[in-house]
Amino acid sequence: MLEFGVDPDETIFVTMINAYSKNGRANDARKLFETMLECDLRPDSHAYTTLITGLVKKNMTEKGCLYLDRMLEEVLKSNVVLYTSLMNQFLRNMEFEFAFRLVDLI
Repeated sequence: MLEFGVDPDETIFVTMINAYSKNGRANDARKLFETMLECDLRPDSHAYTTLITGLVKKNMTEKGCLYLDRMLEEVLKSNVVLYTSLMNQFLRNMEFEFAFRLVDLI
């Protein structure tokens, strides 16, 4: 987008992050998220939820938790969709330490 002179906004970035995440391309979603930050755009809780869910589904749990921490540091409100998705994936992956940590956040 940037190479074609198009200035993407938050909506375009989140839409692309969502598409990458849903298609198993979590690393591409993470890179695009970082590009969004480089463009001085501030991601909202939906952007974080989309990225974190995609990372955890691809067994990139520690990276997902780093973004969860970053989201909470920015005082963005998390939501039930994020917690449900994370808890399901943690339990599916038998990552109980992450599941217990998530319970402590709630």
